[in-house]
Amino acid sequence: MTWKGGLAETVVLFERVNEALTTEKRSPKDMWRITAGGNWKFSAATAYLSLQYFKNADALGTASYSALKDNGIGSITSAQMKKLDGLEGENIILGFSTPVMGGKVLGAVGYIHAKTDELSKKLKADGGFIALGYQYPFSKTTRLYSAIGASAAKYKSGDQSVKPRGFYGTLGLSHYF
Repeated sequence: MTWKGGLAETVVLFERVNEALTTEKRSPKDMWRITAGGNWKFSAATAYLSLQYFKNADALGTASYSALKDNGIGSITSAQMKKLDGLEGENIILGFSTPVMGGKVLGAVGYIHAKTDELSKKLKADGGFIALGYQYPFSKTTRLYSAIGASAAKYKSGDQSVKPRGFYGTLGLSHYF
């Protein structure tokens, strides 16, 4: 569902993943999420906001349970991995875009919190990211883009915890036909 009015645009989405059709076939519980977002156009910039609630997810970003097991949360067994599908939580993302030197500067910051009690000990996860990018259009169909970003998270189960961190960068050229 979308709405546009004056300087604002909003959207509300409902998504569901039919677990019976996935390759990992974890649990019969289907993952679902509700997302609400929008933007507000100011004179020289646009601000963005996204809020999301999710249930029965099996990963946050790229950190799956198997990655957690590989990084020290050893209480997750292979049998639990096959049936595990219980992350529940919420996230928020704030962003902006503004014209600069013929192109566009984009930025975003986000936070996520999730938990599950499907393991022998409750798993809690908190994480965040920050990113900054630039797009420059050479023409209507060709664009140069670049971005940098950093992320950090903490996964805790009982007395075990993992704190993955990342730094990312990209530079590219896209052409649309």
